[in-house]
Amino acid sequence: AGKTTLVRMIVGETLPTNVGKCRLWKHHNLRVAYVAQHSFHHVERFVDSSPVVYLQWRFKDAYDREKIESEAFRIGEDEQKLIDDFMLEGIWSRRLRAGKLEYEVKKRNTKEKDNKYYTKDELLAMGFVM
Repeated sequence: AGKTTLVRMIVGETLPTNVGKCRLWKHHNLRVAYVAQHSFHHVERFVDSSPVVYLQWRFKDAYDREKIESEAFRIGEDEQKLIDDFMLEGIWSRRLRAGKLEYEVKKRNTKEKDNKYYTKDELLAMGFVM
């Protein structure tokens, strides 16, 4: 019935095959991770360790290492060009202001005090994908 496919899309392990015809939206505060029931690719390096060791490795520094390495989180050529043209160094933080979510953007070769906040709509209008 597609339960595994849906979970894999939610956690970012796979992308929809009908891109452009559908949209998968996740709340910005949603954090989801899972270990597949019949899959050793998650834990193959940790067979001789405890589950706690695996979880500590996977979520060290508050990041899901496996999610970051997944296909859905890879930056494509078009997006990399957009990042380079915008001189984006990183997204440093986010805040809720007047009911809108804003992202603090650090550009290359600029001082931290010159960081600017952009709404999600502004970033999407510039061509960034979230």
